[in-house]
Amino acid sequence: METLHPAGEDIVTDFNVEMTWKIFAGQHGDLYLALLKQRCVTIAEKPSDEHVARELTVHLHRGIDYLGADTNMATSEGMITQPCPPDPARAVVHESPALTDHTPV
Repeated sequence: METLHPAGEDIVTDFNVEMTWKIFAGQHGDLYLALLKQRCVTIAEKPSDEHVARELTVHLHRGIDYLGADTNMATSEGMITQPCPPDPARAVVHESPALTDHTPV
């Protein structure tokens, strides 16, 4: 987690892309919103709609800056060929039969 907050930078947000929070955040929207509110509390800001929106904007632009600084991400080909880390949600879990056996005792 980034501990430093960008110093009052003005972020241009005049893009022609708009979407609802539900489309943007998907099924984990409540979790992302809770994390954004916690970030506000961590930096001693009231977790108001305005501050949460600001933290989201700062977070997104920080991520875009990180991607832009990676020379492998400079082209669309580089983005496509860049290996992705494994998704823990897709990991195969081998459960013990004792944990899944629902036979009454």
